[in-house]
Amino acid sequence: MNSFEKTTFNRALNILTALKCQYAIITPSGDKHGGLRVASDKPEPEYEYGEVTKYVEGFIKNMPVGGVATVEVGKYPIDRVQGACLNWFHKRHGAGSATTNRNKQTNTVNVMRIA
Repeated sequence: MNSFEKTTFNRALNILTALKCQYAIITPSGDKHGGLRVASDKPEPEYEYGEVTKYVEGFIKNMPVGGVATVEVGKYPIDRVQGACLNWFHKRHGAGSATTNRNKQTNTVNVMRIA
């Protein structure tokens, strides 16, 4: 910031403080001002976008109506695998086109296409 911008910025901070406002300001240089906590950016996702869906697609891609498949969880959390299966069917065959359940003993997700 040049001297004029610094003066103006400091004046704005003084006004906010005098009004007893709560604020959080980050300048273009990255300096933080004010007492409010600044929300951080989104956390890094554990997996690439579509990675889990692509993985489960190999197990369920050509499943006929009434067909059943067992999807190995692999390196993914069981709830993510189950959600990816339901999402895949929902996008391609509509809501309610498949049902699933988790088998935590065998670390698999059972999928049945119902529509």
